[in-house]
Amino acid sequence: MDSIAILLQLQLESGSTHPSLWRWLLGFWVLFLGGAIGSFLNVVIHRIPKGMSVVYPGSRCPQCEHAIRWYDNIPVISWFILQGRCRDCGASFSIRYAAVEALVAAMFAALGIAEALSDGANLPELLSDNIAGNGLGALSSLGIYAYHLLLFCTLICITLMHVDGNRGPLRMGVAIAAVGILLPLQWTALHPLHVAFLGDRWSVTPWLGLADGVAGMVVGIGFGWIVSLSEPRADKSGGKFPGAMGVLTLCGVFLGWQAVMAIAFMTAATRLITLSVAGTSPIVRQIPVSAFVTATAFAKVLYWGQILQHVPAWGPSASWKALGSAGLVVLFLALFSRRATSQIDAKEV
Repeated sequence: MDSIAILLQLQLESGSTHPSLWRWLLGFWVLFLGGAIGSFLNVVIHRIPKGMSVVYPGSRCPQCEHAIRWYDNIPVISWFILQGRCRDCGASFSIRYAAVEALVAAMFAALGIAEALSDGANLPELLSDNIAGNGLGALSSLGIYAYHLLLFCTLICITLMHVDGNRGPLRMGVAIAAVGILLPLQWTALHPLHVAFLGDRWSVTPWLGLADGVAGMVVGIGFGWIVSLSEPRADKSGGKFPGAMGVLTLCGVFLGWQAVMAIAFMTAATRLITLSVAGTSPIVRQIPVSAFVTATAFAKVLYWGQILQHVPAWGPSASWKALGSAGLVVLFLALFSRRATSQIDAKEV
């Protein structure tokens, strides 16, 4: 991230001199960085459920156990050059490795354009004004960008572990949640929406960041339990807690309780529509709830400001009444999805 900060600083110092050039350079750098992080996430997804170290040994072929050369470990590109096979023994590598690298690279680029390169233009208007008013546009938006990347990299890991039929590791979730709660103690701007403002909207205390995280965690657990009711039986994650409850709790810690309402509603509605349209498809039935949460959470962050313009009840004006109403709607959608799934299962039998 230091190199990104340097490029941003150079862009600021250059003023109007070739601003698009710096944006293009930064965009390409973020894209390649995302691919490298995606390569590391492949290791995390594969090794953590097996209790293995993610650091040692280095990447190697699972068939012949030869170490993968550095020039054969270039994200996405190496997979196509080698045609998805090991250079030493010819064993095939799943295309999912390249797909994850490409997905994470695209995520880094899309979120970078929306936040780091646009001074948080995607965020709620109140925080955008806060960033601009303090004169810390580039640095503040970069911090928020890194904070959100940590969340979504974690969600992607947990989701793909669920796809593989593994539980999301509780220790990893707790560690990431702790980071998500502690960082805003020093930098309250990491939370786009606060539980409440103390006096003037710029005068916030470190304890407000703690209140944001704890409130988001509590609401995330509640909505996670409601969304998990859409599954008539234990899902592929090995149980309901590691699925919807775990990922929605993380969303609450990083994004706030107001965002959880929107993400839970979008998740329940999207899943119900998907089951209604293509519920008999084996592929669709294998998609864990955490995948819907991750996708809708990313869409929520990417278009946060625009969404709040149409649904202000999910923004700064959110109240406990809105929370209760959202809970009832999500509960209805979850139970409807549960019934639809049960009916599809009955027909298959």
